Amino acid sequence: MWWDVGHDTLLGKCPTCGHIVRDLRYSSRPVRGHAWGGSAAFDKVRIALTMQRMSSLVPTGKKARILELGFGRGLMLRQFLDAGHEVHGIEAGMLDVDIDPLVRERGLLHLGRAEDIDLPRDHFDLVYGVHVIEHLSDPQRVFDTLATSLAPGGRFYFVTPNAESMGLEIFRDAWWNLEDPTHLNFFSGRSLTRMLEKAGFHDVRVEIPILDSLTIEANSAVKSLFPVARRHGIMSNPLVKALDLALIAPTLAARAVAPRLSPSLDVRGTKRG
Repeated sequence: MWWDVGHDTLLGKCPTCGHIVRDLRYSSRPVRGHAWGGSAAFDKVRIALTMQRMSSLVPTGKKARILELGFGRGLMLRQFLDAGHEVHGIEAGMLDVDIDPLVRERGLLHLGRAEDIDLPRDHFDLVYGVHVIEHLSDPQRVFDTLATSLAPGGRFYFVTPNAESMGLEIFRDAWWNLEDPTHLNFFSGRSLTRMLEKAGFHDVRVEIPILDSLTIEANSAVKSLFPVARRHGIMSNPLVKALDLALIAPTLAARAVAPRLSPSLDVRGTKRG
């Protein structure tokens, strides 16, 4: 069914599982002109928090084979590389950013769309992607490939925007996750679990992390008031970044009271041994 979220912006929403498909042909709300629209400083905070959440998934006592889907600059892969692991990555290059030199030199990198890449079977100990699966045009195909490439007993981890976040209901077409023109799919816990289990993943667990994307609510409020398109989005304005910092504490307080306000899903599990 179609969900009208305002300003002639229609989202395709499954009435059964809550999954959302977004097509810019049915949206008149301004979006930024480039996939990159964040902040390097805020990204470092996100990476630190994400690495902490992932710590229990990394094999200990051995050199693990780790694959990141959508590695961007390779900052997370660099940490795994420094820890002595073998790192692999897939990157379509939408962000147009420089890759960490050591990751480029020592990592086994695949540059291209995840939908078009072949991977070895039963190879990786950990496969993960942080805010990347929402960009996929064919997520089921990619999940199938990743499940095949994961070794029996291996683990996976993804973070992605939550299609059922209260933020989307409150801010509607001004929700900051809709600013990125390359966001094509928004998963609910049900739709993501169903697709991952269909691919062959096991013990799928979905949570709503409070400490992720801490600027979404502030950015969405700004977009509600100033619906102007910028090449790199509203966060390219230093005043918006200052507002984001000022509102982190009240944002966390609001999420503690209403966890579904949090904009992301955290999903993990294993491949059956």
